[in-house]
Amino acid sequence: MTHEGSRVLLLGSEGMGRGDDGLGLTILGNFLKTLVANPLRPDKIVCWNAGVKLLTKDSPVVGVLQDLEGIGVEILACKTCVEHFDLQERLRAG
Repeated sequence: MTHEGSRVLLLGSEGMGRGDDGLGLTILGNFLKTLVANPLRPDKIVCWNAGVKLLTKDSPVVGVLQDLEGIGVEILACKTCVEHFDLQERLRAG
C-alpha cells in the first residue's frame, strides 16, 4: 500500500532568505507565482510568525496567495500570530 503525504509550505517571514528584505519578498513572490502553474504545488500553506502579514490587504503577494486558494491550496494562518500583530480585520487570504 502506498500513501502519498500532503505537501505543506511553511511561511514564517515576509520573504525568503536573509539579507535584503525587498529581495527576499521579490523571491518569495516569484516562487509563489510558479506554484500556480505547478502540478506539484503544496496542498496547504501555513503562515506563522511574521508570515501572517503576507495574508493582509497590504501585502504585495496576497493576490497570488488568493489565486492559490482559488485552485484548491488551503491557506492557514496562525491565530496567535494574527492576534499578536492585530491583523484580524486586514486578512484577505487564509
